Amino acid sequence: MANVTQSPRVLIVDDEALLSWALAEHLRSAGYAVETASTAKEALEAFQRGANGGDPFDAVLLDYRLPDFDGTLPLLADFRTRAPKLAVLMMSAYGTPELIQQATEQGAVEFFSKPFEYDDVVAELARHIPPPGC
Repeated sequence: MANVTQSPRVLIVDDEALLSWALAEHLRSAGYAVETASTAKEALEAFQRGANGGDPFDAVLLDYRLPDFDGTLPLLADFRTRAPKLAVLMMSAYGTPELIQQATEQGAVEFFSKPFEYDDVVAELARHIPPPGC
């Protein structure tokens, strides 16, 4: 977890560049430090950097489908194994009740169906990882 003087770190993993940018801007405005990745490989590299002496992530916003990984539930499980307290919020345009249930069972704290309101994601993230000053 981030300490009280440090902004919580969030990793956005989504191959939709405009969505990642807009979501990152909303999160930064709310006081979060944000990094983005557009592939599972980039996400794993960023996560590993944080685990190896860098600043670890406090939360991950993870798209279900990525160009190099169709169905990121194993990636969700890997993140949760490496960092059990990590807040993982899943998002997808392909959310079915079964997928949402599977994601929740594997540790996702929330599942957002695309399109979604950015403010809803920020509010849900703040429930799990409050920004500085809250």
